[in-house]
Amino acid sequence: HKLHGTLELDGRRMSLSDALADFYGGTVRGSFRAELALEPKYEAQAKFENVNLAALTAATATLKNLFSGTAAGELSLSTRGIGRENLLRALDAQGAFEFRDAQFRGLDLAESVRVGAARPGFSSFRSAFVRLNLTAEKFQLEELRLALPAALWDAEGSVDFARRLDIRLHSVAPPSPTFHLIGPLSAPQLVRSPPAKKP
Repeated sequence: HKLHGTLELDGRRMSLSDALADFYGGTVRGSFRAELALEPKYEAQAKFENVNLAALTAATATLKNLFSGTAAGELSLSTRGIGRENLLRALDAQGAFEFRDAQFRGLDLAESVRVGAARPGFSSFRSAFVRLNLTAEKFQLEELRLALPAALWDAEGSVDFARRLDIRLHSVAPPSPTFHLIGPLSAPQLVRSPPAKKP
């Protein structure tokens, strides 16, 4: 991938600003800073445009062929330490992403909701939006909105680094019971949540 930017070195500090690179059919712009002290620290900010989800996820064996569509959004992250485990443990990130003409090939959401249990197939979304935080080795989905051809869903929950789902789905239109999406991303399960108890 082509990368353009301004690199500055100052002792143990390194920074890359005004960076621009090709990224899976789209582009990424941003900056990166590193402080190479006894405990190294890293910070990065990135803005993504028109990223091809199929190409992006094809780079990971467990995600290959699960997603398609395009994505755009912003991500800010920081971490510290030496070694993969320490870097992942200290990773802190916030981001927001929008998806267009997206498809998930692990669950037929509309049919699963209709029958009240997970059904294999695919789910197509006119659009989707997610706002997330990453702490304690888990993606916390603070806000998730899914626009299917005939329904609109709000959701919140989490996805851990093992790609296990724990997501609650609420239909905005048309109204329906709340569902719980659990299990591995490659073979999720859908269960109907019990109705809220009346006070």
